[in-house]
Amino acid sequence: IHDQVYHHIGSLLPDEGHTSVFAQLYIYDTMHENENRHNIMRELDANILQYLTEMLDECNPYIQNFRQARDVILAEETTYISMLIYSDRSRDPHRYNVPTASDVAAIMIGDGYDVHPSNRDIFLKLRDGNLQRISII
Repeated sequence: IHDQVYHHIGSLLPDEGHTSVFAQLYIYDTMHENENRHNIMRELDANILQYLTEMLDECNPYIQNFRQARDVILAEETTYISMLIYSDRSRDPHRYNVPTASDVAAIMIGDGYDVHPSNRDIFLKLRDGNLQRISII
């Protein structure tokens, strides 16, 4: 995608009865965040996982944004929140900056390990900002 990353995520909270995955780990049940991560990826060393989490918390602005979203959810007692990340275009572009062109994005379904070719969603982001699902037929 021309060195650009665009990511559309689903709910910031897990569905009832499901465990947290991906970005949800930074928002939901943060008291057990690394334990939840380790349960998903047992082959990872728990100490290294803890170190990486602390390092990312300190330096990654996106993780800090997710932490702020968690604080809003807890303070407002709401489950509806929307988060948009805009970048300063005057800065030197890097890998994780907001896209500058309309590109195609991949959407992962499930936990990312059980993806089947028939399980896919294709969305178009229209000029008016709405998303339109494209049928796989």
